[in-house]
Amino acid sequence: MSEAACLHYGNLYEDDRYVRLRYEKYIKLIKRKIQGKVRLLEIGCYTAKLADLLPENIDYFGVDFDDKAVEIAKSKGLNVFKLNFNAMEIEFKEKFDIIIAAEVLEHLLEPGRVMRQIGKLLNDNGIVLISLPNENTLYHRLMSLLGLGIDLYPFQLYKHLHFPTIKQNIKFVSQYFKIIKKEYYINPICFA
Repeated sequence: MSEAACLHYGNLYEDDRYVRLRYEKYIKLIKRKIQGKVRLLEIGCYTAKLADLLPENIDYFGVDFDDKAVEIAKSKGLNVFKLNFNAMEIEFKEKFDIIIAAEVLEHLLEPGRVMRQIGKLLNDNGIVLISLPNENTLYHRLMSLLGLGIDLYPFQLYKHLHFPTIKQNIKFVSQYFKIIKKEYYINPICFA
């Protein structure tokens, strides 16, 4: 009998050093933009752990489509809203200085539609931080050849719909935004 996929609503930041590494990279990358009062939108914010790590001068907003994650984020007193990215537009009256879409686009039916929405929500001098996985590594290919696949739950809710290479990620993002910096990190955990 196979295990059922489940979401982890605990403290991923404390429990997974690769999540900590990712968040530390995000903060380092956006730090230069954090001067004075800044409006930040995190798309796919989950339980909004990133908000806990940001300086106080950040006016944080988050959107996610997982009911329980949004409930947890709202319990922190944050501006977090439920949104089904595949069916609804991201709508805010004001624009943002920083928009983060980390580990989100690979889950969406139409990631290009969300990228266009991000462009409309971004201030003229704003920045977008996008993080995308590369599951076309030699490791992933070997796992597939061995019949193990990329992960244990390929048909479960919240799994990846797109498996682009790094080159395809760069080409996709550059259709919508000018890329000013690229960074890479390795998370060797496949079956977490």
